[in-house]
This record gives sequence, structure tokens and C-alpha cells, in this order.
Amino acid sequence: MPLPIPRISVVIPTYRRPGLLTRCLEALLAQTLPGDAFEILVVDDGDTEDTHAAVADIAARARLNGGPAVRYLTPRGTRGRQGLFQHMAG
Repeated sequence: MPLPIPRISVVIPTYRRPGLLTRCLEALLAQTLPGDAFEILVVDDGDTEDTHAAVADIAARARLNGGPAVRYLTPRGTRGRQGLFQHMAG
């Protein structure tokens, strides 16, 4: 049976702030919505081990407790000349 499609996607952009991100994620997990009603997408433009580890920890706890899916994404091509041109074109 396919997984239900979440009705809400919470997108959290972050850059090297694992402590603040952890507090934000914990607050989202404390919501009263059912875990399959929303998903959490963390977009990390700093791509540090501390941030990735914090998201992995929260994602594991969410899975164990029937919480939402928590995904960790790192954008590519957003820095330097390439990122500038993508920003100007978009």
C-alpha cells in the first residue's frame, strides 16, 4: 500500500544553526496534527555535519513516534557565479 501524501510541507531553510534548527524541529514534532498530515523539509545551505546530525536525530525520533517524515536537503549550485546567474534567471 502506498504511503499517504502529506497535505502540508513545512520547508525550513537553514545555514549553520543546528541549535536553533533543533528547537524549531522539536516544536514542529509537538504539533497535534497526525504525522502523515505533514512533512518537514530542511534545506541546509551550510551543509555541516552538526546540522545533518541534528536533523538525522530528529528524523529518527519522528519515525519511532509516528511523526512526520523529516527530510534533509542540500541545494547545489547556489554559490558563486553559478548561483548568481541562477538567481537572476529565476
